[in-house]
Order: sequence, then C-alpha cells, then structure tokens
Amino acid sequence: MDYKFFDALLDAVFIVDEHRKIVYCNESAATFCESSIRRLTKGAKFDNVLDVEDASVYNFPHHTDGIGEATPYIETQVTLKAGKSGRVQISVQPYPSPKDQPLWAIIIRDVTLEEMLASKYRGELEQKEEFISQLQEAKKELEAYSKNLEAMVEERTAEVKAANQMLNAIMNSLGQGFLVFDESGTCSDVFTRACIDILETEPGGKSIEGVLKLEGPGKEQFEMWRKAVFSETLPFDTLIDLAPRLFNHSSGRRITLDYYPIKKNGSGIDQLVLVATDKTSEYETSQALEIEKEHAQMTLKIFKGRDQFAQFLKATRIAISALKRQLERSSPENFDADEAFRRLHTMEGEAGAFSAVELRNAARSCQGDLEPLRMLESDADAPALFAKFVNSVDGLSGALDEFMGLHGEVLKALSVDGKTKVEVEEQELRDLLARLRERGVPPSELAPLHDRYLKKPIHQILEHYNNVIHLVAEKQGKHVEAIEFDGENIRLQSQCYQSFFASLVHAFRNAVDHGIEESDVRLMCSKPEAGTIRVSTNWKVIHGGKWIEMIIADDGGGIPADIIREKLKKFVAEDKISEMSDEDVLQYIFHPGLSSRDVVGEFSGRGVGMDAIKTEVLNLGGEVHVESSLGEGTKITILIPEVDGELDLAKSA
Repeated sequence: MDYKFFDALLDAVFIVDEHRKIVYCNESAATFCESSIRRLTKGAKFDNVLDVEDASVYNFPHHTDGIGEATPYIETQVTLKAGKSGRVQISVQPYPSPKDQPLWAIIIRDVTLEEMLASKYRGELEQKEEFISQLQEAKKELEAYSKNLEAMVEERTAEVKAANQMLNAIMNSLGQGFLVFDESGTCSDVFTRACIDILETEPGGKSIEGVLKLEGPGKEQFEMWRKAVFSETLPFDTLIDLAPRLFNHSSGRRITLDYYPIKKNGSGIDQLVLVATDKTSEYETSQALEIEKEHAQMTLKIFKGRDQFAQFLKATRIAISALKRQLERSSPENFDADEAFRRLHTMEGEAGAFSAVELRNAARSCQGDLEPLRMLESDADAPALFAKFVNSVDGLSGALDEFMGLHGEVLKALSVDGKTKVEVEEQELRDLLARLRERGVPPSELAPLHDRYLKKPIHQILEHYNNVIHLVAEKQGKHVEAIEFDGENIRLQSQCYQSFFASLVHAFRNAVDHGIEESDVRLMCSKPEAGTIRVSTNWKVIHGGKWIEMIIADDGGGIPADIIREKLKKFVAEDKISEMSDEDVLQYIFHPGLSSRDVVGEFSGRGVGMDAIKTEVLNLGGEVHVESSLGEGTKITILIPEVDGELDLAKSA
C-alpha cells in the first residue's frame, strides 16, 4: 500500500494492525519516538513504543470491538519508553486496506511546546464536533423535507460548503504550502495561506515556473520535466529526482519542495500537488550540530597528535608569511601562481586532516580566488585578479587569527601553541646538547640523546593521516583500513622534513579518491571489501651516505596509462608521447596542472597535489617514482637523504 502522502506531513502518523503492530510510520513519527522508521516498522508494537495516559482514544486492537470511525483529536499525556514525556493530541481512525486487513491510522500531534497552536487546534476540533452535530441535525431535516427537492439541494450545498471550509481550515493550519498545477503549468485557485509566506506569492492562476522563481536554463529544464511528467514517458518515481527540491527564498530560508501526482480516472496524471515546507530551523540546527561535531573531532585529533598539529600551525603561519612575501615582490605579470597554489592546497589538506573547518574553508576559498589568476585567460583583467588574491591572502591570515581566538582555550588546555615540544622546548634541548658538546662530551654519547628526544619515528609522524583517508572514504561511500606501517623503525628530525611530510596528504587522499574502489567493485574483483594503504620505510646506502626509501602503496584499481596519455596532449607533443612507455607516461602525474580527472572534485582534480610532493622531494635533493598495475594498485617510491644530526648539533653550537 502506498503511504507516500503521509511522508509530506509534519504530524506523526502510524498505521497499525489488529495486533497493534506498526506496519508504517512517517519520518515525523520516527523523530517523535526518538527512533528510526526501520526500527519502528520492524516488528515493533505501538504499546511498546509509548504509553498513553488516556487509553480510551484507541479502543482496539481487535477490529470486532475496535472503533468504527475516526475519533476527534484528544489531548492527553504520553510517555516514551525512553523516558521522554509530553502533551500530545491523538486521533485514531480505520484505514482502508485493499486486502481487507483491519488497519488503523494513529495521528499524533506534539503540542508540548506549542501552546498557542494548541488553542487553535482545539478550536478546530471543537468546530469539527460542532460540524458533525450540524450534519446530524441536517440529516433529520433532510428526512423531514425529503419531498422538497429544492430544499434538499440547498441543504446539501450548505453541507459541501461547510465541509470545504473545514478542509481549508485544516490544510491552512498545517503550516505547509499546498498548491495544485495542471499540465500547462497553471496553478489552481486552491492553495493554502502558507504559500503566501513560504513561496512569497499567491499562486492562484499563475504559472508554476513563476511561482518558483525559475528563470533561464532552470525554467527551461523545469518545463521539460513538467511535460515529461504529464506525458508519462517515464514513471513518475523515476522523474521526481529531476525536479527542483529547494525554493530560492528572498530571506535565505530553507524551503523544501515535494511533488505528488493526482491521477485522472485511475490512469493518467491529471494534476500535480506541490508541498512546500519551511525547514529552516531543522537545517540551521543540523548545520550547527555538524560544526560542533567537526570541532569535537578536531579536539580529539589534536589530542592524539598534538605535536603534528603544532607543526601544522607553525607551517600554516610560515606558508601565509611566504605567500605575503611572494606577493610583495611579484606583479601580475611575473607571479608564480603554481607555487602559491601548492602552498594553499597543502594547507587545505592538512587542515582537513585535523578537522580544522575554519582554516580548511579559508584555504579553499583562497584557492578559488587564485584559480582565475592561475589559469589566466587572454582577455582577463590580471591586475584586478591579482588584487583580489592579495585581499584573499589577508583574509586567510585573519582566519588563522580568528581560529586561534575561537579555539584558544582548547589549544591551551591541550598544550598546543605552535611550538614543537618533547619534554622541554626543542631549542632548549638543542642548546643543552650544544653546550655539552662544547664542554667536551663525546658525540657518541650525545647522539643517543639527540636521536631519542629530537627525532621521531616516521609512523608516528604520518599516523594522523588515518584521519584523512577515513574522511575521504566516508564521503565517497568507500571502506579503507588503517594505514599499515612496516619496514625499519626510522627516526627523523621531523622539522627538517616538515614541508615534505605535509605534502604527503595528497598521496593519501589520492590513494582513496583515485585508487581504492567502492566495496561492491572490490568484492566483484575478489578483493577484500576494505582497501589497504601500506607505508614501507628502509635505509639505503648511496655513495656512502644514508638515504631513506619510503614506499606508499595501495591495493586499488591502478592508474590507466591511456588516460594519462590523453591528458598529456596539453603539455607534450603527440609524436613524443607515442614514443613513451607506459611507465614513462605515468611519471607525468607529477606534472603541474595534470590530473586524471575531467572535473575538479572536493579532494582532487586540480593537478596540484602530486606536483607538491615532487617539489618537496626535489627540494630535499631526492627523487620520486610511480609504478601502477591495473586492478592491483599503485606504488609511489620516494628516496630522500637523511639530514646529518651531527651537523645540526654543530650548527646549534
């Protein structure tokens, strides 16, 4: 049985059988019971969900001794099994079933916090009772004057008029905008008063496109959708997803739109009912809760990786200062937009890894202002774009100050102030080691202290990127295991590799975004449902020096070399591309501006991430190489030299 009409109502609606088993409930009912539709309709009994103080409102479950007609709304006290209680209005009525199965509809209206509306609704219920009484009196009069046809017509007309008035009163009291439009798009004169407030117009006689403020392509698309619906070229349930679901309210209120077909003679669609609902409060509450959730996650992530977050704050300040210096000594003609973009893209990725929403959004906005300058068109106003980006960087700096002010107490409580700390400030420890060296303490005795307190294991430095991969996987509906670390337990002075480790955010995001497949695809390929990312580290001796080999590998779908070849045509001559091997072609994923994506997504598509990694590796004097096998995964091999700890001690001295 189709209960879709109830989905648009704000009142809680339950359909129960003779055993009081819930066979259907709408979203409002699930919210009222602090549960879910699936849980309530999976064998739950109405009596086990809530207790009603005045049980006379539903004298059933057995249909033989149940009610035969709808009860008026009765105000009573209810208590949920979870403990919540309040005042509600309840109405029970038989519900028709095509299988002659006894069903009842229980309609519950929560009036705990709606005293003003409660008075209004009670008045309407009293009017309904009075109307029933009037109908009973009218029936007696009709029987008395059954021979008077004119009197019967007049009495029946009065009844219909009164019924329409009552129906209009009920519809207008719902607080939702209801209107009807036909195949030509003309709205009927039948609509609720709420339309005037919610849709900001009286829809009667107007075109539905005008009522919804549709213009240009949006109007054309809606007209095509309307014609397709009434011609029934496809089922309505298939076409409904193409209809606009939000109304552009002048005050920024969030108005949702739902559509329901009215069949003619039980066959084709004759009219469409549009239901407009103001969900501004729910949306604002949801947004506020989402922000609070992000802040809670940020606090937890900072607690787990305080040192990494302190390095991130320090790196962010350095990056903003570097951007400002770059802008000061640049002009629109010689500005290196790619360098600025790498800094901002890395900053955004790092901020997202710690759920630092304000900084992530500010960095993302700054990238948006830089993009036109980076992809400068021949007819673009370069000085204006450059000036806009300068203001955007100032805004980014202000966002960092606001972030520190907003979360200052949390950061102070977690001892995070942007300085790298072990047990004492790092520089103090360096100075101490330098003084010990000056006093003749052998380097062999200082080296263990230096390694223990000034170096960190690579897995500890990279561990917080688990937040990144799980965030990307969650938003894309994928599953991924925690990062696996193996190989030698290499310890490094993280500050010497700070920019390099920050750039690796792109490798981990791409591994999930580009590499790891969706669970159903992996299962079809006989792979585990959850993808795996492994980081292996080992020492290498090259020309007598110690080097670190780091391999970041995923077991995803791999990189199609033919796609990279096609994208490469924008940067390399086609005859040269044809001479390259697949392995040589894959190395161009590090080329600035090259991306395997056709559109820019939330996590990739700008052609900047892998370029940032290569830039940092080259800055360290290292090299990077990628290998990939379709269906098996991708492996990025990075080779970088170790910074000499003894040299650092000498510099400190």
